[in-house]
Amino acid sequence: MVITITEDEYGDYIVQVTGGDSREFFAAIEQLKLRIPRHMRRYDPDAKEWCITSRLALERWLDYARALGADVDWESERRRQQPPPPPPPPPPRSPRDNAFTTMYLLPNAPPEVIKASYKALALLHHPDRGGDLENRTRANSTTGFKLQSPL
Repeated sequence: MVITITEDEYGDYIVQVTGGDSREFFAAIEQLKLRIPRHMRRYDPDAKEWCITSRLALERWLDYARALGADVDWESERRRQQPPPPPPPPPPRSPRDNAFTTMYLLPNAPPEVIKASYKALALLHHPDRGGDLENRTRANSTTGFKLQSPL
């Protein structure tokens, strides 16, 4: 009988019991249930593995399993799911799209709204009025696009 133990990302211990004759196997599982309190263990029937939250309780059970002749294999690497691949970078935006985003407008905004938004941002971010120079520069970069509505 082989007992494989892996620590998961939460610090719990994942235990898989394989091989051996059926009598030893069932004796080991019964002792696991007796020696590890219910609130410190749970069984995943799909993965056929036990999750044990207490290392001390696990060690007590492993002492019994070793007396039965079980080989215990502590996997050194932590069991983690592979993180999903990063999303592809967004396509580059056109200067026109950036201008509308800077002014918090939709590209189909009428010219009056575009002009009013530019004026409000220019006043809000003007350095003489306590605004941020970087934001004022971004608002100024929209000057060439401010009256170019697609409609």
